[in-house]
Amino acid sequence: MNDLNASQSEGRAFSKNTGLSLEDAVDLKTYLFLTDHVNLPDTKNGKYYYKGYFHPDMHVAYGWEKALKAELSPVEKAWFEQLKVHELAESKMMRCKKECRIVKLNRGNQ
Repeated sequence: MNDLNASQSEGRAFSKNTGLSLEDAVDLKTYLFLTDHVNLPDTKNGKYYYKGYFHPDMHVAYGWEKALKAELSPVEKAWFEQLKVHELAESKMMRCKKECRIVKLNRGNQ
């Protein structure tokens, strides 16, 4: 239960310090850090596609850590807003693709 409380406290702090809604902050964290993605290029190991988490980005990691500790400047908040818009739009498109593939496969089996 302590992990859940810590996670909720972290989410509220991040939301407050970035100016993002709590829902957007949770959705952004889930998509960036906790979601297993499919069809990502794996240039490191020579595979064109693989399934896994996003590669770490030092700018996102730095900004995220900073946002957990203190309120960000207006410029930094704008950066997180832009990141949120991009990543959550991408997340929505990825969910649609997955659902479309499932529907197409099901129709093919009829």
